[in-house]
Amino acid sequence: MSCWKENKVTLVSWIDQMITHIAQKAHASKIVCGNTEGWGPIGWYDHPDLSWEWVKESAEICVDLAKKHDEYKFICTSNFTHPQFKGLWEDIKWHRKITDIIKA
Repeated sequence: MSCWKENKVTLVSWIDQMITHIAQKAHASKIVCGNTEGWGPIGWYDHPDLSWEWVKESAEICVDLAKKHDEYKFICTSNFTHPQFKGLWEDIKWHRKITDIIKA
């Protein structure tokens, strides 16, 4: 979590550049693009001492960045949206919010 806070500006800038690069390549090739894997960490645990807030924040940021590009047609929110990750799974309000952004 502290790594996210300390490096957030750099990480957001980096992923914005990557998303833009992919979208530009897709545009040049006249194809759509997207992500089937979620944003944020690839290894995170559902544990009372670990917060899901930064995982949700990174997903929201990246969904907004992807939505800037018409080529991004499919967007995954997180690698942790499965029932075994209760901390994220049970946040229905967040899922609805992020899905509304994706569908807009």
